[in-house]
Amino acid sequence: MDPTRAQLEAELAKLDALIPELKADYPEDADFWPAFACLADAIAERVGAEDCRWWGEQVDQLMGRHGLESGWPIET
Repeated sequence: MDPTRAQLEAELAKLDALIPELKADYPEDADFWPAFACLADAIAERVGAEDCRWWGEQVDQLMGRHGLESGWPIET
């Protein structure tokens, strides 16, 4: 069973809270992005087809709040 949007929002909140720590631990982009992608992909793998676009938009917004370059792939 796919997670609900409420469950995904809770996981996004956790990811959001981890970004400052990730940026501190991995100040170089070449190190930060794989660490971020590992965490985000672990959630994305469970997102149902009907929520893929929504998920991509949420991650894009999360990245924007942290001044990260957006461009997370949004599947249609």
